[in-house]
Amino acid sequence: MVLLRVRTPQGILRFEADDANVVAALEAQVAERLGVQAAPLSFQGTPLNSHVTISRLGFKRGDMLLFIGDNDAAQPQDAPSALPGTAAFQPKAVAPKETKAQGLAIAATPKVTVSVTLDKVDTELFKKDGKVPQNRTKLCRHAEGGRCLNCLPLEPYDTKVLASIEPPIKFISFHSHLRKLFSGADRGKLSTLHKYSNVVKPCTRHPPWPASICSHCTPSPLTLTRQEYRHVDYVEFECGSIVNEFIGAWRKDGAQRFGFLIGRYEEYDRAPLGIKAVVTAIYEPTQLSSASRIDFRAECHMAEVQEMVQHMGMTVVGCIFTHLEPTAHDMTKLKHIRYIDHEDDTSYIITGSEIMNIAKLQLEHPNPVPTDYSPDGHFGSKFVTVIATGDEGNNIELLGFQATQLAMDLVQGDIVRPDPKPGYLRLTPKNKSHFIPDVYYSRKDKYGNAIQSRVESFDVDYLHVQMPVAGQWDASDSTFSIKFPIENRPQTHVSVENAPQYFQTQDLQEFSDFHLLAYLYTNDNVSSIIKSAMPGLLKAVQAKDAGALHAWLQCEQWKTLALLFQLQTQPTLGQSAVVDSVPPSPKRTAHKSRSKTSSRGSSTGTSAVSSSSASHRHLPSTDAAPARATSGRSERSRRDVSGVSSSVKPLKTSRRQHSTSASSSSSTARSTSGQRASRTTTTRRTTGTSSSSTSSTSSAAASRLEDALSAHPKRRTPRPPRDTGPATSATSEWSCSACTFLNPNSRTSCELCTTPRP
Repeated sequence: MVLLRVRTPQGILRFEADDANVVAALEAQVAERLGVQAAPLSFQGTPLNSHVTISRLGFKRGDMLLFIGDNDAAQPQDAPSALPGTAAFQPKAVAPKETKAQGLAIAATPKVTVSVTLDKVDTELFKKDGKVPQNRTKLCRHAEGGRCLNCLPLEPYDTKVLASIEPPIKFISFHSHLRKLFSGADRGKLSTLHKYSNVVKPCTRHPPWPASICSHCTPSPLTLTRQEYRHVDYVEFECGSIVNEFIGAWRKDGAQRFGFLIGRYEEYDRAPLGIKAVVTAIYEPTQLSSASRIDFRAECHMAEVQEMVQHMGMTVVGCIFTHLEPTAHDMTKLKHIRYIDHEDDTSYIITGSEIMNIAKLQLEHPNPVPTDYSPDGHFGSKFVTVIATGDEGNNIELLGFQATQLAMDLVQGDIVRPDPKPGYLRLTPKNKSHFIPDVYYSRKDKYGNAIQSRVESFDVDYLHVQMPVAGQWDASDSTFSIKFPIENRPQTHVSVENAPQYFQTQDLQEFSDFHLLAYLYTNDNVSSIIKSAMPGLLKAVQAKDAGALHAWLQCEQWKTLALLFQLQTQPTLGQSAVVDSVPPSPKRTAHKSRSKTSSRGSSTGTSAVSSSSASHRHLPSTDAAPARATSGRSERSRRDVSGVSSSVKPLKTSRRQHSTSASSSSSTARSTSGQRASRTTTTRRTTGTSSSSTSSTSSAAASRLEDALSAHPKRRTPRPPRDTGPATSATSEWSCSACTFLNPNSRTSCELCTTPRP
């Protein structure tokens, strides 16, 4: 006889089984006691053969068997049948019994499948073996193609591999950490990528927190340990001018700057299964900065920039900010601010507030991983932070940092606060809004024993990892050039009026400017026209395909934008002769130039060729016809004059004499109210009085146009500016102080520019 235990849906039962009996006899005993139909038994997950004797299976006293039966479908054998005309007895549904271990009803929850898109570099590294080969040593006694313990390939996380690299690697790569965590005989079945959470678990044993709490629902305490891996092993700037242009803003005004690093992730061959961040450009968001503070708004156009760089196979790989302070005795030298002195509590290499800000940015850029490693499909971040500061030699040094996963968890749970000491963090005071766990750190005493101590503030060295930062400072094959003004800087401002000067050659080198592309993609006035066609331009710049760029320049969106730029660069007739078709700012200049040359042009009768037409920058002509520029005034005050040619032929003598006499008569009658009435009633000029052109600003051409217009009594002649003071009682008109236009005394504001009467 052997004593066996059988686990059933009703609990664990004990049976005295005879060794000579078969398993089917034991199955019948179990079914008889449970009152259900017989079902097979299993041992350690293997179903038992019902025709095999128990002695042959070799059971020992106390072995556990599992009764496999359909408890829901089974019916008791002695269940009473329903009487005619009555319904069978239906027992009430009983809720699942609470367990003492958890205090909660156990319910099966469906497994949620998370769809994760891995980065390209991660996909390639998961395919690699990662082992580091070794050369044949003197201890090897095998053939050339053999292997022994002395020359077997080493794992990427082996200490011999890390020590053999110059300089030695302090932090292993993230993929090496995964191989270490999920390797061995069990293949990491009990391992997982741990994330800490301070959320109190639901519990039915007591009132909900904060009214009560127990050991089951209390979050576990924290033990500070140094993270041994890093997600990015190296930061490489594609060109040295990227950093120089960024620091150049500090050189001009002394204010610190912040920017986002644009680039891509690649494999790093200097570290086993390593990853490096290659920086191709720096985008500077809107910010208010001073010599000691930076306030930036990351939401300003960052979504558009992220969308733009994704078309080029890039992403936001990190951020950079300056912490530069010149020395007192030499403005060309920098103070060494970030250093570690164990005897000085105020020394630091990175502050606690900086760690918190870095962790917040990393939480916005999580690192995707397979769901086998993390249930939610994300763990850590590849987002890097670069700080430009002074080194021991009083020169500029670039430091690379990443916040650890523990730092991200502490910031996400609102567990820490900045400490008065710059290199420390302190726990958030306990309150009823969220749970604050206890934090411990491990140290060794003088005898070498590990001692855990509870802390309220701790060093930030537990919460960050470092990586080297360098670059190809003389690289000539960089992705982008830097000629366009950098965005959001106080010294530079690009508008629709001054933007055409940066579109002269329209070749691949000119469009391969990140800041120019960002201007086209994010500027509200420009992006509304060309944003739909930007993916074609971005792909042409990424592939450095001049043919694709030339084909893109023929699209309708670019032709429309080119026409807008062309209208901003070329001068119009309204800038030299017609005062109603120009904005208020250049009116005074136009009147002054006409007053200086009107008398000389009418007396000599010669035509001056405009010299400014050669200096204007014109874009290539488009198929669309240029629209007539108007001043935005009412239809009554519009001018239908198209322009004056730069090579106007001299007018006939009779025509000139007639126009001169008409001009003199009109100038004599300007002070009378009758001429004023005739001048205000004629509101429209006919076309065809001068030749069609848009490039002349010559004062002589303007005077000839004035003479031609004065010959027609139904056309109002633009008045030359007069150096007159305010209107007096002796005159019937007053001169505007802004545009020098003559207005009747009855008006309280200028008819032309609406300036109040002085």
